[in-house]
Amino acid sequence: MSVLMTKTTVWVIALSVVAPCLVLAQETPPKEATPKKVNELPRDSDIVQAINLTHAAVEDVAEAIRVLNLPVRVAPASENRLLVRGAPADVKVVLEQVVGKVDTPASATTRSTVEYIPLSHASTETIVPLLEAVAPGPFGRHFALDPASNLLVVNAPADTVATIRKLVQTVDKPAESLHMHFLFLRAKIGTSAAEPTDVPKELVPAVKALQQSGFSNVTLVAPVGIHARDGARFESQSTLNVSGKEGQTGDLRFELEGTPHLAPDGTTVQLNLHAVVSGRYAAPPAEQKHTWFELKSSIAAKLDSYVILAAAPSSTTEGDAIVLAVRVSTGSAAGH
Repeated sequence: MSVLMTKTTVWVIALSVVAPCLVLAQETPPKEATPKKVNELPRDSDIVQAINLTHAAVEDVAEAIRVLNLPVRVAPASENRLLVRGAPADVKVVLEQVVGKVDTPASATTRSTVEYIPLSHASTETIVPLLEAVAPGPFGRHFALDPASNLLVVNAPADTVATIRKLVQTVDKPAESLHMHFLFLRAKIGTSAAEPTDVPKELVPAVKALQQSGFSNVTLVAPVGIHARDGARFESQSTLNVSGKEGQTGDLRFELEGTPHLAPDGTTVQLNLHAVVSGRYAAPPAEQKHTWFELKSSIAAKLDSYVILAAAPSSTTEGDAIVLAVRVSTGSAAGH
């Protein structure tokens, strides 16, 4: 009896060890059971066609083939060589419907390429609006900016990249130095045949036209010269002592601020300007302050020629008017 009990015990132990091994083996399916897609199954009738591309990118042609959903396999062999495996009829469709239509000279210009363009003078912030006009659409799709290194990264078709390079060469130049010669003139409202006083001869024809419009006795009050870089903001304040009626004395304050933008052709400048003329008189019983003149405007002015920006009656009881003119020159011509 004791021997039978020992055999029974050994048999039970053997089952407890072997059984788990059998279960584990059943959980791992054989590799041959892994399913494959239909278009990945090799067939005896399949052929392998090597396609040499002349214009289009391998990735673009491969994507166009996949869109057809044909039972073919596609693999790049090199930068301009593609391998297609499948039934002869399917490979023929690929050659006729895809390669013949995609691998054309036009594809070379529509294919995107990445270019790195350093900016030497222009900032990435100022050049963005110009780039968006060349390649409209979501900005991140075509460009990336690195303000730290002032580097422009372009991802666009080759013809667009060439256009952008030419644009950068045009605008990426040292900022031009501009000299603005502002003239504040004082006038009376009314008609008069008196000649303008202290007015540059280049401005006399324009002043005489003002006289015909009801501004008389035009006199230069304050010339203000300002130097600024193209695209840079400027600000100027100056004060002139003047005399008023009945012995009043006071100051006229001339304030100018704005930004000049030189046109690409270098013949005109767009001037964004805010000009204010204010006066302060010390007279009993209290000091009086008036804003005589104020102008907020964006004006195009031809270089090296005087242009009248505004002429308007002042808001004082003096009956005066203020006329503002300007002449803009580049740094090379400022001394003439």
